[in-house]
Amino acid sequence: MHYSYQWQRGGSNVLAAEGSSYALTSADVGHQVTVVVTATNADGSGSATSPPTATVTAPPSSGGTGSPPPPITEPPITELPATPKFIGSIDTMKLSKDQAAGGFTAADGQAVDLAATTAATHITDNAPLEYPSVMVSWANRIHADGKSVWFRLNATGGGSLAHGDLGDGYPSFAAGYLTKLHQIMLANPGLFRSGDILDGDAEAENSSWWTNHYGCGVQGSCTPCDEGATNKPCAPVYQFNHFLVLMTEQENRDLATLGITRVDTTVHSTDPGTAQHQLYPSTVQAMGNKITVDAYPDQGTTDPTTAANAWINALNGWHQTWAAKGLDVKVLVGEWGYSNAISVSDSQQQAVIQAEVTQALPTVPFLVGTNYWVGPGSASSGGYTYIFRQESGVWKFRPAASDLSAFYAAMNA
Repeated sequence: MHYSYQWQRGGSNVLAAEGSSYALTSADVGHQVTVVVTATNADGSGSATSPPTATVTAPPSSGGTGSPPPPITEPPITELPATPKFIGSIDTMKLSKDQAAGGFTAADGQAVDLAATTAATHITDNAPLEYPSVMVSWANRIHADGKSVWFRLNATGGGSLAHGDLGDGYPSFAAGYLTKLHQIMLANPGLFRSGDILDGDAEAENSSWWTNHYGCGVQGSCTPCDEGATNKPCAPVYQFNHFLVLMTEQENRDLATLGITRVDTTVHSTDPGTAQHQLYPSTVQAMGNKITVDAYPDQGTTDPTTAANAWINALNGWHQTWAAKGLDVKVLVGEWGYSNAISVSDSQQQAVIQAEVTQALPTVPFLVGTNYWVGPGSASSGGYTYIFRQESGVWKFRPAASDLSAFYAAMNA
């Protein structure tokens, strides 16, 4: 369990007061003092605000006779309430992101309603930061249907947005991705609810910002950047890790300001290579010893057993990579689906998915959840994994949807 602190004077944050104790100053006279404690573990994060102190009536001594008052210490905080035993999510990217410019439509609402009839715990909202009203509409419908939201929030103009560098985000809030996210969160206090997942800038390592600004990508073969990136062109591995950690810390601050608890900010989806080789151990530890991986190890086969084994091998390989680094990680699958490469029939898709959700995924003890990519889609919208198809304007299940729902139900039984 990791704790962070923000001391407040009269309900407003005290600049640079982020330690576990706080010594009163003359500026506190006439005010009550509180502390917001944010706890983060593998299940997510949550915040609690202490009861206020009595109104400070006299400045502390600063020399001469007497002694300054003892520092205030934070109140005890209990463990976070449990999230679902297993995160079972359905992705809506082909609608909520790819068609965001068209707004939130009646057909979008019907797709959410259909997803909500399954045993999924979460449904994704992938609306880009440039479409906050669409983002809010998707989240509202998902919440109204009784499901939690997995926010996977990219920006269509991400290649021109700073990513935790150049003063982006807390505390300077210069222009960039984190600053834009901060603005949206504070402008839409009803957007998030307990149980949601905030996966800011999913697969951020693939943003063209890194190459545009550093002359090389996160996974590039260049020499890694030093902390100040004085050796450009360089691979911005340090800067990428800094971005992820800063994002979680900033999100926790903003959620605390909004009084919202139990939103998991420790989910940062990456591709398998990044998850194994570019993430720092300290970053993974800050994420609750959890990696979130988007992968399709089964995309080249139509044999159910081969597909199931491909998943077992992939999951064990990621886990073993981190075990060799001294960390016993949990794995959350940020994207999976069949098939991402082969146009398969309904029966082929169902046979493979059935094998994967009965013979492979349930057997992996460190697997904490999956997000099926994609729910609503089509063969012409990228990949063939979709489990909802549109017929005469109405979204309907493909047969494999029942197997996915049964898998999610069994994992949370």
